[in-house]
Amino acid sequence: MNGADLKIRIERLADGELLGQVADDTSSNPWVRTGAEVRLYLNEPGTVFRSPDTLGIGRVYEDRVEVDMILPPSVINRLLTQLSDGKQACLGLDTHETGEYTFRVLSCTSQSARQESKPASRYAAAAKHAA
Repeated sequence: MNGADLKIRIERLADGELLGQVADDTSSNPWVRTGAEVRLYLNEPGTVFRSPDTLGIGRVYEDRVEVDMILPPSVINRLLTQLSDGKQACLGLDTHETGEYTFRVLSCTSQSARQESKPASRYAAAAKHAA
């Protein structure tokens, strides 16, 4: 995989969750669109998601995307610094589809809000089938 295929604009941290919105609007998936709600549930370091190379697992719903994952402290600190400085904080997830509505997170990076990312088009078929 080359770079983030799901870009999330982080808006706030609340009770161990990062809350935000999908920042891409280039996906053919009607649910993974700019403005779709995203909830990132932060898990304790050491949590294992079936394989050691997986940082998290995600689910695509009609109105939101939810991800359970582990974020490296450096990424969390960067996001919090951006938020406290009044800057837009973005997180790019490199994902791999595991089912019609599920995916694994293989890597993540904090990104500039202006960076381009690939569309999350791999979920397009899942959204069409669920409609």
